[in-house]
Amino acid sequence: MNKLDERKILEAAYSHLSPLVVNESESPDFLCEAFGSKFGVEVTEFFVSESEARLQKLPGYGLSLLKGGDYRHKKDKASLKVEDITYHIQGDEKGIPLKAMRLEVPSAVEIIKRVADVIAKKEAKCNDYLAAISPVDLLILDSEKATPRHGIEQFLRAFLTSESATELIKSKFREIYFLAAKDDTSCDCLPLRANVFAAEICTIQHLFLKYFSEGTEGDFLTVLSSHLSSKFPSAEYSATEERFAFLLGSFACYFDNGTLTFEHIATEIERRPIKPDLDGEIDATFAEYVKLNRDEDFMMVLLSYPSKALSK
Repeated sequence: MNKLDERKILEAAYSHLSPLVVNESESPDFLCEAFGSKFGVEVTEFFVSESEARLQKLPGYGLSLLKGGDYRHKKDKASLKVEDITYHIQGDEKGIPLKAMRLEVPSAVEIIKRVADVIAKKEAKCNDYLAAISPVDLLILDSEKATPRHGIEQFLRAFLTSESATELIKSKFREIYFLAAKDDTSCDCLPLRANVFAAEICTIQHLFLKYFSEGTEGDFLTVLSSHLSSKFPSAEYSATEERFAFLLGSFACYFDNGTLTFEHIATEIERRPIKPDLDGEIDATFAEYVKLNRDEDFMMVLLSYPSKALSK
């Protein structure tokens, strides 16, 4: 992927940040500044398989195969197999003989595994990026438009309930944005780490209301503080006279009279490490309750926003 394509992906993902100062780099790909905050951005693409990546990236490769041309890689012989088919038009019983390529539609689980592989490869280089600038975001473009085949919400739910979600919690990237292409000109932007964070908060709130039916908002925040500090080591909080929020990277979960609001943080705010203050017996009891009931009572909220059109 060249710098121009990388720049288009960056502009699509951060269309909500204006003004945004962008400087090209190599490791990471871009050095940015918005509202006085500096951060790095690494950009990459997601393909279901290497064969399909070659099909998209090599000009004329698909047409060449349909005309009997040579395969560029031995793996392509199985995954990009050319077959004879008959195309029927309504009212035409004879049909038209054609050459076609049958491409398998991967399951949501297969897509998630592949996305996890992409993240792992970039995670291995994250220390190099952080040596140049901190924090750093990772942008992943679904170039194959594989995600919409299953639906964004179904994809996200499968991701959040997989082992990949656990790995995201440990990530050194501030945020990992997955840009799910809807068509050739637009996409939905999913902040994956923020979605893991939001799902955990919503699930704990749901379980708390069942377990402590008479509990106050203060009780909930105390219990949640203990849980988040153990599950998300990098989670923080911010407290003012007006609002209280738990923070993970560039996203915040605000609490307003029992209502949860998730927002992207565009400006610098005061952050403090979470220091849980909870009775050990209650903590252990609730933790066991969460462990037994979390999968059955799993809750999620879809954090996503339509990105700026991916310009040609």
